[in-house]
Amino acid sequence: YNAWAYSLLGLLYKTIGEIEKSNEVYDRGISTFKKLAEENPDDTFPYFEIATLYENKGDIKNAIKYYRKVIELNPFDYLATQRIKKLEGKRW
Repeated sequence: YNAWAYSLLGLLYKTIGEIEKSNEVYDRGISTFKKLAEENPDDTFPYFEIATLYENKGDIKNAIKYYRKVIELNPFDYLATQRIKKLEGKRW
């Protein structure tokens, strides 16, 4: 499983103006990682990937929600903490 593949394909579609296809790719990736999170609820990996895909899709609220889940499971996760700080700065 790799969010980068979904992210890059989504970005490619977005770049050529295919927003609907871009969102479909992001949603497919999000769905895939949500299933993985259900199977491994104590693993931060799928939650971080979900957050990344939401962030790339432009859904800041859900991105922050899933980065916070990462921090809930691992309070020392530096990357998730930095992503939240960046995204919260974008919201205002």
